Formats: sequence, structure tokens, C-alpha cells
Amino acid sequence: MVIALWLAWAGSARSDSFEGLLVVDIEFSPPAQPIPPARLKELVAVREKAPLEAEDVRKSIQQLFATGRYTEIQVDAVRVEGGVKLTFITIVNWFIGPVKILGAKEPPSPGQLVTATNLVLGEAYSSEKQKAAEENLRRLLRDNGLFHAAIEADTGGHSDTQQIDITFQITPGERAHFGEVQLRGKADLKVEQVRRIARWSPRTKFTQPNVQHGLDRLRRHYQRADHLQVVLRIADQKFVQDSNRVDVVLEVDPGPRVEVALSGAKLSRKQLRRYIPIYEEGTIDRDLLIEGRTPMHAPEIDGKVFVNDYPGGAEPEPGKFYRCQITAAHDYDLVARIV
Repeated sequence: MVIALWLAWAGSARSDSFEGLLVVDIEFSPPAQPIPPARLKELVAVREKAPLEAEDVRKSIQQLFATGRYTEIQVDAVRVEGGVKLTFITIVNWFIGPVKILGAKEPPSPGQLVTATNLVLGEAYSSEKQKAAEENLRRLLRDNGLFHAAIEADTGGHSDTQQIDITFQITPGERAHFGEVQLRGKADLKVEQVRRIARWSPRTKFTQPNVQHGLDRLRRHYQRADHLQVVLRIADQKFVQDSNRVDVVLEVDPGPRVEVALSGAKLSRKQLRRYIPIYEEGTIDRDLLIEGRTPMHAPEIDGKVFVNDYPGGAEPEPGKFYRCQITAAHDYDLVARIV
């Protein structure tokens, strides 16, 4: 870009028309520049009352661009009495200033909306970034049932800091509610059961929190039935404008039913769920199943010994005693290896 600008200047006349002429005057357009005059003088390699050199013009443009304060620089040369007059015509860079959201109806919160814009304070501003921010806002609003939302953007520039403040005014409109629920995959529940457990009735507003809370309730329902590896996800959703509803497709994979057998001690089902980590994690991890206790531990005490290493690759047998070496200690639990 720098070379192209120089060639445009040099091409306005024969190459020997300005080269070597005495520089009579150097100006900037517009006169108000984002860089102090003393610093500008240091950055411009061309000097008044000195012969004009093409390399000096090129170097001046490069150094001005390197400040990051300009988006475009052109040099205009005009023959005047006694030599040549140079004018650096500049377009300054603008940077993203504070971003505000007005008129939002939670959810989503103003903070979530600001984050969704992906507009970062201090980064270079562009109309493309602002348009992308508006589209991100619309996407987040739609995810929360606000399909009729209108967005107006207002910008205000500060020439002293080259910052542009951006305010998005949102008119949310009426929020959509849950519509039809279709089941896909290996669901063993009926649609009405899913609605009741997830609390996705036709009167429920369609929002991200309501969707997520519903999935969490369904997940707990399956986990109580020992389907610890259940996978639930919204595979598709469709907005029906006439009735202002969102139809969803729920994909369900209950996964295998996990049974935990205990030998050498008697614990209730509630105690098993409390003490065995797989119930807390909601997933199956062989390392989490290898758990022991020293003679100092009792079932009602939280402290545990987790075994993460054993010789020969042979898995320890439940109910047997093993001699272990403690390899790490935490606030409540110990980590050991079988020796």
C-alpha cells in the first residue's frame, strides 16, 4: 500500500518533474492531526529547504503508517515559486471505544449482549465489525426468543482520542414461547413426559436459561435411573412466526445403565451416590472407581484414598487389602499407588 501511494504521486507527472526540486513547504490535510506537531516533524523524513527525494517520501509514509494512527495516506505535490509544496493527505484510524446496550429485556443480560458483539476496546474500528456485532446481537436475541427485536446503532467519535463510542438501542418485542417438541434418537420418554420434566409447557418463554434448565432436569431424571452417560441436545429449532413459538427437536441417547455393586461394606443407595465419584462427575472414569480407605477412615467421613497406579496392570479386586504408598496429599483426600 505504501509503494502504491508513492507511485500514484510520482505518476502525476514525469519522474524528473519534482525530483530534486527544493521543498518549499510541507502541510497536512486536515491540519488537525492525532500526532503532536513535534512528533510529526520527527516522523516526516522530507525536510523543507532540502531537495525532494522519492525515498524520503516513501520513508515518511512508512513511518506515519507505523504509528497505527492512520488508515490512508496520500502525498500531493504542487510546483510553486522556488520549488515544490508537499501536502500529506491523511485519513485517521478510529478505535473502538465504550460499547453500551440500551433497552435490553433479560435474558440475555446487557453484559452478555456486550460480550456477544466481539467489539474489543482499543481495537481498530470498521463498519464491517459493527455490522458483524449487530448480527451477533440478533443471533443471541433469537436464542432467547426475541425474534421480533429491532436494533439501532448510534456512534459518536472523539477526535482527541480517535475513539468511537457505540451504543446499540434494542427494542425487544414480544418473546416467543415453547412450541412443539419432537424426539429423536433413543428416547424412552413420551413428549408429554419430556415437557413435564423439563417444564417446557406452551406457556413457558423460550430463553437460553429455560432451555438449559430443562436439559439439566432431564439429565438428572436419567441419572437417577443410573443412565450416567446420557447425552441430550437440541438438534434443531424452528421459529413459527404466526403463533410466535419455537419448535424444538430434542435428541436423546440414554447410554448404558450403570450398576454399582459394593462388597465388604453396607451402604444405602443414597450413601453410594454421595461417596462414589462417578455419581458426582456424571461420567464413567475407571480411575474414579479405584477408591480405598485406611483403617482411620469411616464411611461417614469425606476423606478418601484414590489409587491411580498399580503394578502389572492388574486391576485391584474390591474387598481386598493392599499395601499402598501415599504419593500425594490434598486438603481432604490422599493419592496412593499399590506397592
